[in-house]
Amino acid sequence: MTGIAATTAFRHARAADQKLIKIGYPKAGPLIILSKLGRLEKALAPLGVNVEWREFTSGVQILEAMASRSIDFAMTGDSPIIFAQANGTAVRYVAYEPSAPKSQGILVLKESPIARLEDLKGKRIAVQRGSNCHFLTVAALKRAQLKLSDVKFEYMIGPDGRVALEGRNVDAYAVWDPLMTATIAGGARQLIDGTDLSNNRFYYSATPELGENRALLTALVEEIGAAGQWINNNRREAASILSPATGLSTAIWVQALEHSTFGAKWIEQEPLVEQQRIADSFVEIGLLPKPVRVSDIALLS
Repeated sequence: MTGIAATTAFRHARAADQKLIKIGYPKAGPLIILSKLGRLEKALAPLGVNVEWREFTSGVQILEAMASRSIDFAMTGDSPIIFAQANGTAVRYVAYEPSAPKSQGILVLKESPIARLEDLKGKRIAVQRGSNCHFLTVAALKRAQLKLSDVKFEYMIGPDGRVALEGRNVDAYAVWDPLMTATIAGGARQLIDGTDLSNNRFYYSATPELGENRALLTALVEEIGAAGQWINNNRREAASILSPATGLSTAIWVQALEHSTFGAKWIEQEPLVEQQRIADSFVEIGLLPKPVRVSDIALLS
């Protein structure tokens, strides 16, 4: 057997070691589209691997599932994996999407007197602890030269934040798409988006076995990238798939998808630099139990 043939056979054998891959996904992004199109199942069939899809409310819940090893692979925003690494969860960065800063923001009600970040002083902000929007809020307050003690964080899951804002139980709400677009359509306005404040999105393995299986991971990244390009070229059709899957209207999804460009790539150094900045910020404000070096868990190509 030639060297190339032997390597290929080895990779296929390693891929076959894992007969089932459990993928966790939020109600957004290429994974939910991929789960509906059935393309990944076809791509992995020659490797003898089946797919089980598991939907979650947010990245924080996904990381909890990773910690218990009830899923093998997932996507979230930038912050949850940092908390997972700090807590000792065996996660590995695999791939990333282009940054989408306009797909998250801090919202207030249309009639709110809050007109700029500085007006948040003394206000209550709903945000999910450990989410990408948590970092967005921390970074936004720093930009406005406000201390964390200048505001009151109300930690709650994403959908509950909308209820709190609309019920006037909080003054502002930090949230991601499609909840952001839906909340704006319901009577909120955007104070800021994530421009210059970051919003990266990552894919990662959640089990050591999958982290060692490059053949299977490569197939995953290729199919996710293809699904992302399909969304870019077919936004309205993608919105029509996402609508019944999430309970949000096609119109909301069309608007939300305009805030992002998709096209997953194998993890590189550049997005890790930004991740390290986020991790260091969380250490600085005391939200991480210990410092982390994000490059330690990256499966660089």
